[in-house]
Amino acid sequence: METKGCKATYDELLKLVAILQARIAEQDKRIAELAAQLAAANKNSRNSSKPPSSDITKPKAKKRSGSRKKPRIGGQKGHPKNELNRTIDDADHVVPYHADQLPENLERELVPAPGLEPRTLFQHELVDKPVELTAHVSYPYMIPETGEVVYASFPREVEAAGVLGPRLTAFAACLKGGIHASYTGTEKVLGFLGADVCRATICNKIKKVTAALGFAHGELLAALPTQDHMNVDETGHKDHPFDKPTDHKKHWIWVFAASFFTVFKIFGSRSTDALREVLGEDCATIIGADFYSAYKCFMKESNIKVQFCWAHLIRDIKFLTESSDKVTANYGDRLLELCRKIFRLQHRRDELGETVFRRRMKRLKESFLATGRRSRASGAQAMVKRLKEFGEEYFLFLENPHIEPTNNLAEREVRHCVIDRRITQGTRGISGQRWCERIWSVLATCARQQRDAFSFVAESVRTFYAGQPQPSLLPVE
Repeated sequence: METKGCKATYDELLKLVAILQARIAEQDKRIAELAAQLAAANKNSRNSSKPPSSDITKPKAKKRSGSRKKPRIGGQKGHPKNELNRTIDDADHVVPYHADQLPENLERELVPAPGLEPRTLFQHELVDKPVELTAHVSYPYMIPETGEVVYASFPREVEAAGVLGPRLTAFAACLKGGIHASYTGTEKVLGFLGADVCRATICNKIKKVTAALGFAHGELLAALPTQDHMNVDETGHKDHPFDKPTDHKKHWIWVFAASFFTVFKIFGSRSTDALREVLGEDCATIIGADFYSAYKCFMKESNIKVQFCWAHLIRDIKFLTESSDKVTANYGDRLLELCRKIFRLQHRRDELGETVFRRRMKRLKESFLATGRRSRASGAQAMVKRLKEFGEEYFLFLENPHIEPTNNLAEREVRHCVIDRRITQGTRGISGQRWCERIWSVLATCARQQRDAFSFVAESVRTFYAGQPQPSLLPVE
């Protein structure tokens, strides 16, 4: 009897153990899910690719021992002063001042100081009437024999321009596209200058500017596949069509920043189709980009190479260092320290020379990839897989000095579009999309080439009205 009782107790204990093990497994699974949710909630712009605007709260970062103080606001020590190289010839008017003509100096003998330059203060000012109103008058004439009335034809560019001339049209376009002004805001500014026009007129002129900039934008797009390297990025775009204002399908702004010019293109998709359409499958350029899947897919099906962005990689590594799992955190710490060494060396590239730089960077590369491709921590497996498959693509800058290890160029260029999206709430259909991508491309390219964007837009509008060849933004070879 005692044996049977012991066996019954043993069986009950086995069942209890099985129940407890099931509960423990269930709790472990739940803990892992909660840990993953907490980790996702703790992601911010510092340890992920999320934008700073997504940070709900920004706790003060812990000060590390030996870390540098935060730079003060304003110009930093050693930063070159931003001065405009103006001369007397640039002035519309010159007002002379002579010390010997001052009342307090009449009794003193003063003579011009040889070899010394005069002191000059340049001052901009609005003229009394900055906008001129020109009346183009065509007088009637009659053919006596037939009584037919004949008028002299207006010049083509005058008739095409209408109420706003090319330069004032370009000014309105730069207000609208350059500082995110609304149609109402643009109307008010033109009114302040003395040009009384309605919003409908401004809207019509913006469409004309869109057409006028079509040649320059198309020329830049056609030149992209022939570039040696470029940086590419994408960001969301809102579009609310006039016919279906509630149908706000999300679009995407793609930016392509080549060596000397920048092109924007708006697509209804964030997929690889955008890269296929703009660059083509025969393109053999080197792209600087983040780790988004579209670039990896396009790399596999075409001849391009991708220099993946180290800034994005470092943020992902920082996220690993904050893991509650000690093994994962240690893995992230080792990678982060190697990242610091890599960028300290990168900043000394010109100082060391290419031979020494490449030799030292090659050793750091081997150490980084060896460390990054080896870890048993569950939280590090995504990073291990990334570096096994695409680790070499993070070091294309080693053999190509003109390639930057980060995608900062494209991210800087797309910042204007992000601000515009927040202020204007997007576009209202295809015509608005074409306007945005063309004016943004012109403004960004002129800034990079240190050209006067207003003058280029004005010349584009003038030649468009006159039916003459359009100006180009491509660098002259």
